[in-house]
Amino acid sequence: MSYPINISIIVPFYNSEKHIKTCIDTLVNQNFDGSFEIVMVDDASTDNSQKEIKKYNLPTIKLFSLEVNAGQSAARNLGIKKAKGAYIFFMDVDDTIEKNTLSTLYNLAIQKDCDVVFSDFKRIENSQNQRNNIFNYSDDQFFVSEELLKLMQKELYDHNPLFGHLGLFGCNARLIKSSIIHNNKILFREELRYLEDKTFGWDILGFVKNVYYVKKQLYSY
Repeated sequence: MSYPINISIIVPFYNSEKHIKTCIDTLVNQNFDGSFEIVMVDDASTDNSQKEIKKYNLPTIKLFSLEVNAGQSAARNLGIKKAKGAYIFFMDVDDTIEKNTLSTLYNLAIQKDCDVVFSDFKRIENSQNQRNNIFNYSDDQFFVSEELLKLMQKELYDHNPLFGHLGLFGCNARLIKSSIIHNNKILFREELRYLEDKTFGWDILGFVKNVYYVKKQLYSY
C-alpha cells in the first residue's frame, strides 16, 4: 500500500465548537515541510462544530461524520479507515501541540527508522503547565522489542503511571507507522468508553520493532 501523504492527523470531536479554531490553527501553522492531512471526525455533534471547520475551506482538512453518537473509539476508527498518511498522529480536539511537533517527530521517525515516535507533554491547568521541567525519562531513548515486552509486564503488575495515557502505552502525542495499523487490522475497541487508548497502545506495541522517545514537551494536555 502506497501512502501519498506523510502524516494523517486524526482528531475526533463531539460538540466541540469552542475548541475547533484553536485546534485547527495549531495544526495548519505547523512548520512541517512535508505533506499532511487533518482528518476531523464528527461523532454526531449537535452544535456548530462542522460549520467552524468548513470556514477554513482548506484541502488539507478532511471532514467525516458518524451518523449516530458512538464514542471516541468509533470516531478514531473511521479516521484510521480514511487516513492516507504514511504515519498517523492522534490528538484530542481540546489539546494543542507545539509548532515544531510534526517536523520533530517525523524527522526522527525517518532518520532512526522508527515504528513509533512519541514526545513528552505539558499538563495545562488554569493556564499553567503543571509539569514544568518534569519529564518521563531523563534522555531521548530507544525502546526495542524485547525491552517493550519487559515494560509491558511491568505496567501490568506495577501500574506505572509513566506508561499510561500520554506515556509509552497511549495513543496521543505520537507518530505511528500506518502500515502497522493497517496491515495488522488494529482498531480501537468501540465497546470501551474509557481506557480505549491504552488497549490500542498495547495492540500497537505487539507489532512494532522499536519505539523512540524524545525528551521535549510537544503536546499540551
